Amino acid sequence: MSMGYGGKAIIYEKDDICTIYKYGVFNWNTGKDIRDINMDESISIDNTCFFEPETLIHNKKASNEKEKTVVRDVPYEQFIRNGKIVVENSQNTWKYSNGIDIVALSLIRKILISYQEDGIKRNEITYFV
Repeated sequence: MSMGYGGKAIIYEKDDICTIYKYGVFNWNTGKDIRDINMDESISIDNTCFFEPETLIHNKKASNEKEKTVVRDVPYEQFIRNGKIVVENSQNTWKYSNGIDIVALSLIRKILISYQEDGIKRNEITYFV
């Protein structure tokens, strides 16, 4: 069950060096629709932060091979410290972690993990608390 707030990020611009997402936070408890949120700030992610999906092949029997995609933990906090991920906090932020919007942190993690799962950068990511 959602507490009624979260965030949404959409790809604003991408090239060979980085991908920039516009994002905004929302609070359904105010009665506003998610389509009305102000995408007022950005998350810039260096393309080296996107890890390719890792596939493991398990040999159960010699003739039966099973493939499994493994999602690695993404050190996004380290990427932020190193400047590979840059966040401009939303004006509607209500909680911070080390000076960064917690919804933005959750969106970053979801963006990077979804890339490992699908192998593509999704045009839109939504996070609900």
